[in-house]
Amino acid sequence: MYALIKLTQESNENIPDVINLINKNIIQLINSKDKNNLIVGILVIDQLLEVELDYSDENNMKVTRFANYLRILLKSDDLEVINKSAHTLGRLVKFNRSYNSELVEFEVKRCLEWLQDEKATDSNRFASIRILIELGSLTEVTALLHSFFPQIIDVILKIIINDSKTIIRENGAKCFEVYIKMIILRSSKIPENIARRSFLEIERGVRINSNESIHGSLLILNALLSFHPNTFGAVIDGKYDHICKFVVGKKENKDLMIRKVLISLLEKLATFNSNLKDEVLEVGSVNPVSDFKKLIARRDDDYIATATNQMINRIQEFIFSSHSEDYFEKAINCIKVLKDACSKELEFEIFDSFLKNLKLKCVDQGRDSNYLKNFWNFFLDQKIGLLNESENEK
Repeated sequence: MYALIKLTQESNENIPDVINLINKNIIQLINSKDKNNLIVGILVIDQLLEVELDYSDENNMKVTRFANYLRILLKSDDLEVINKSAHTLGRLVKFNRSYNSELVEFEVKRCLEWLQDEKATDSNRFASIRILIELGSLTEVTALLHSFFPQIIDVILKIIINDSKTIIRENGAKCFEVYIKMIILRSSKIPENIARRSFLEIERGVRINSNESIHGSLLILNALLSFHPNTFGAVIDGKYDHICKFVVGKKENKDLMIRKVLISLLEKLATFNSNLKDEVLEVGSVNPVSDFKKLIARRDDDYIATATNQMINRIQEFIFSSHSEDYFEKAINCIKVLKDACSKELEFEIFDSFLKNLKLKCVDQGRDSNYLKNFWNFFLDQKIGLLNESENEK
């Protein structure tokens, strides 16, 4: 702010001296080892961006000089410094349109180089993604970025799946969403090659099957589902049920980063298909009997195995995880409907194996638990036997 006041108060002939003084101070700040000084240096640059000088050469020099200052700061290991530097770089591009073609091209190429360089540091990759996000958020440079869209999308997708750092994957997903949005604004649809490329990366992450790659696949999917279904064209056809099963299949994952993105994804899936709100994807804890019957009625591939496994897991949760006798009746109702379904589908072994295992846990392993004894006595009162009646006496 002092620099702005000084510039406006000085006569034209003194402005070069003031500029030199300001630059010396900025250089001292950005080369400091104190984080606070670095941030002050960024704020000074940011405040000076909107200052237009009468000397066109000086304005051009200002862009070059400030860009170089920010490039120094973007090599920092501090995420806050990187974030603020990237944001100010975006503003530098925005307020200097006459000079931003070369600046944008240089920055994008450097970002792509860092993102593909195995020797690049985590900070380099994070800075690259933040710069691309800032540039992609500027409608003023859409035309300049257009030729880079395919390469940016391709590189970012790989980063989201491959990177070991959660913050880099999450920011990569934000970057991916920014550029998909920019593409849609230009053409109203996601090009088929980009949509297919995105789904291929999702599938690759699933095949790798690490928490990091699964997280990456979910992040890409979450970003894609932020847009209207019409933007996908025919690419989404036939994939919707597969997507739903994949997402629901990860609900039991204990990893916090995965659970966080799942919450967002499940909401988007529900709005992505208006019929999904009435469609049951799993046996829930609220209306398990109703959910189970709907799943059985669908008769999809592996429907009986999927539905019975989910129901068995839910029953065990009611009994062994709730530690509340209030769930006894709900568990019994679930067991009854499970037995009925297994009987109709001639899946005697599934039910009988479940019941024997339940007895083992409640009676043999739960000798010292009054809670489990109470449940088993409650169960016996219901007279629910094995489907293979010849083994009931045993």
